[in-house]
Amino acid sequence: MNRILLLLAVLFSAGALNAQIYSAADSAAFASWMTYDLDGDGNNWTAVTINNPQITAPGFDGTSGYLSNSWSGATQLPLTPDNVGVSPAIDCSNQSSVFLSWRCGSPETTASGWYEENYAMYVLLPSDLGGLQTGNWPAPVFETTLSAGEQFFDEQVDISSIAANQPVVYVAIRHYNCTDENWLLVDFINVTSNSVATIDETELSTISAYPNPVNDILNITSSEEVTSVSIISLDGKIISTTNLNGKNISIDLTDLISGVYLYEVKTSMGISRNTFVKK
Repeated sequence: MNRILLLLAVLFSAGALNAQIYSAADSAAFASWMTYDLDGDGNNWTAVTINNPQITAPGFDGTSGYLSNSWSGATQLPLTPDNVGVSPAIDCSNQSSVFLSWRCGSPETTASGWYEENYAMYVLLPSDLGGLQTGNWPAPVFETTLSAGEQFFDEQVDISSIAANQPVVYVAIRHYNCTDENWLLVDFINVTSNSVATIDETELSTISAYPNPVNDILNITSSEEVTSVSIISLDGKIISTTNLNGKNISIDLTDLISGVYLYEVKTSMGISRNTFVKK
């Protein structure tokens, strides 16, 4: 459940609930990203599913993410990566405020010294794509070298100056300017906007859903009258919408396949989106 609670902490930052435009939070989502091996060593970003109970770094959910190496376990030799992953096209039309958030880190221990991975985040327009392999890069919206191991860092930047009202933008992550560390893992990449009606953080507790994880029936309670409930996949696809009026709602999810989803609740106070797990 840490995965769900920490994702909500990102979505609810700054005291407002942001509408989700795009999300990549599992290996299936990252598998659709384009990759560029700019250093030409045959190693690149890889969508991974991980099941390693020994990796207990704070913030790591232990299941999936997007991984790039600066050391080769196969050859036991250092790598000097210049690996780029680029998201599918993201539509930010009619969005006056746009934010990019993500989680990134290394399960490598701080004591080992093999955690100092360097990476940068970019927001690209279609005209930028042609320059990626020739070194004609725009300025990154964020760049850092990890300051500790066994820790995953939640980051967020305002990308409105680039992405607002743009019909097509791309998010890119570049792992470079480092060598002979180990590996870098990124997860929970979200593009959100606060251009919809928002609910104050103090009011979020008035909407709850249970059980979570859920087998068949998701129960939603609200102190305000609920007008509709939508079930949304993490890539933004609306799976179902139920129009209703009431404060105690039951949604039948029997036919929904297992995975992580969003439920969107509309009330007179605004829109609330939370995550849940379907078993």
